[in-house]
Amino acid sequence: MELVAPIDNTFGALLIGNYIGLVMYGTTAYQAYKYFQTYPKDTAILKCLVLALLVLDTLHVVGSCHVCYFYLVTNSFNPSALLAGSWSAILMGVVMCIIIFVAQVFYVRRIYLCEPQLSLFVTIPHHSSPPVKPNYRGLVVVLVVLLLGELQSYTAAAIEGSTRYRVVAKADLTRMESIALVGVLAVDLFLASTSVILLHRTRTGFRNTDSLLNVLIAYTVNTCVLTSAINALALGFLIAFPTNMIYFGILTPATRSYTMAVLAVLNSRTSIAEWYKKRAIDFGTSGLGHNSVAAGAFEKGSDVQMQEGAVGSPMVYTGPIAFADINSRSGRTSYDTSSGLTSQRTDEDGQ
Repeated sequence: MELVAPIDNTFGALLIGNYIGLVMYGTTAYQAYKYFQTYPKDTAILKCLVLALLVLDTLHVVGSCHVCYFYLVTNSFNPSALLAGSWSAILMGVVMCIIIFVAQVFYVRRIYLCEPQLSLFVTIPHHSSPPVKPNYRGLVVVLVVLLLGELQSYTAAAIEGSTRYRVVAKADLTRMESIALVGVLAVDLFLASTSVILLHRTRTGFRNTDSLLNVLIAYTVNTCVLTSAINALALGFLIAFPTNMIYFGILTPATRSYTMAVLAVLNSRTSIAEWYKKRAIDFGTSGLGHNSVAAGAFEKGSDVQMQEGAVGSPMVYTGPIAFADINSRSGRTSYDTSSGLTSQRTDEDGQ
């Protein structure tokens, strides 16, 4: 008969991960509430995305709580039950895969939507011909293929690992789970690096614009670091200690971090618009009567014009912009979130 591993580094680790996940779930619920209160005019796609992530997170919480109760309470004096899988363990694994997939699709979608404006050009004379914009749809196709492959391998590993508890390491299962985690890490890093490169290419030389881009780049990197660091930690424990469940306990907060990251991105639009408005007031608009900045490739691209009042030639800035569309003028300020962005508009003469 196969021996049962110590409880502390198996289901004990899962219990601790569940505690941390419950705290993070509370944060997620608050973020979702804040989103629906702050952005009631967002597109139906974004609202469905947030609702789907919240429902999936709730299902994951239900599964993790049932796993802990089933193994540690109901079968506390039945060691043989620890060797069998349960429906809740399978639910956790499958939902975990779907949450990660949906979150990553969100980032791929924002890259896809800003694709027609992924190049930067500044033209001063009217007769100047703009350069040909590169086509990045091939990059989006590559990302989609990576996502589908990652979903398949991660789902297979999650189902297999959830239905077969093991004390003695099985090389095939450990290899499958390791490949799945490596795939998740690779896609995360690919998405983050792509976003950073696109943002970096939108630098214009204008102080306010470049400062905003620096904030967005740092925000993108920090968001990636959170999810990637937790996944890398889980991968390290899986490779170093394949006979226990510490890595599985770490995957619970790792899954929750994806939902938190997406909601943080959506909820940060207004604050970034306010930050840019304050900075534009402090440093002026570089002599421009109309200063528009759209930044971050977070939901869709937008053409941006910066025109000098009545003197000089028009100056056009186009970039992978979608974090926040900000039109800054003297006068009244309003926000428009119907497109999934926060657009700050201030009209001259209070119009």
